[in-house]
Amino acid sequence: MPEPIGICVIGAGAIAERHMQAYERLGGVLPTWVVSRPEDDVREFAQRWKFPHFDTSVEQALEDQRVQLVLITSPSPMHCEHAVQAMQAGKDVIVEIPAYSFGRGIVPASREGLQAILSVPDGQRRRPSAPHRLHPPAVG
Repeated sequence: MPEPIGICVIGAGAIAERHMQAYERLGGVLPTWVVSRPEDDVREFAQRWKFPHFDTSVEQALEDQRVQLVLITSPSPMHCEHAVQAMQAGKDVIVEIPAYSFGRGIVPASREGLQAILSVPDGQRRRPSAPHRLHPPAVG
């Protein structure tokens, strides 16, 4: 059986809860760090999902070699910054938002010789009125 993947969750809101429920069912994920604000909320999330480490800032979490995967569920305006920081730290990244909304910031950063995988699940792909169906994203 493979070793579980050490995960850092950035943003401890409702979407993070849904991801953790899915990871709990699937297995293979080791809660390692959770980063969010305010401190009381992140502490509660960490206790509920058995994260041994929590903080309100990402730096220490991204330095931790046990973290292999970063799940970004922070507020949308922070996604690009968090994704780039995580990739620069050599972490694989999952961002819960369509790529076209922040791709211009990530694509140049990902071309800087980074050895990380970026996954951007698109939860709106089946909705015919989704903007990306009408105007494909221009990234790069």
